[in-house]
Amino acid sequence: MQTADIYALLAGGLAGCLGALVGIGGGVLLVPILNSLIGLPFNEAKAVSLVAVLATSSSAGLSNRRLLNARLAVFLLFFSVSGSTLGASLLMRLSESTYQLVFGWTAAVIAAVMFVRLNKRNVLPVHVDPGIFGGQFHDDDTGGDVVYRVNRVPVAAAVLTIAI
Repeated sequence: MQTADIYALLAGGLAGCLGALVGIGGGVLLVPILNSLIGLPFNEAKAVSLVAVLATSSSAGLSNRRLLNARLAVFLLFFSVSGSTLGASLLMRLSESTYQLVFGWTAAVIAAVMFVRLNKRNVLPVHVDPGIFGGQFHDDDTGGDVVYRVNRVPVAAAVLTIAI
């Protein structure tokens, strides 16, 4: 095993762990590490990250079906696929440096929004209607049921559609 392979393995593990702990996509960490430290071209690093996201999100959904919100997943999947198709066609027209700039700014904005919302929860009383995309699950830690409502669905759909 070469040194670059070991770095890639460690980077993937670190990105996956931090992504799971903090709740961000591991690609925010994995792409810069693969590009900067390992020397993988940006487009290849991005592609590796996208495959990793598919693998981890699929396994997470299958591992705990109680927490899977299939209605929301299918709805957002439509916009994700549309956005990735649009993004693939636009990507050919952008230079690598422009794409890196867009990626960096997007990661910074996501980090800022997550920081601002760090201690905010979207939990409702059990008797409240969660809406069309919301849901309810039993929280083993607290021993009670948790009801949540999904907010800003149009914003999520728009972001997924324009994401490159």
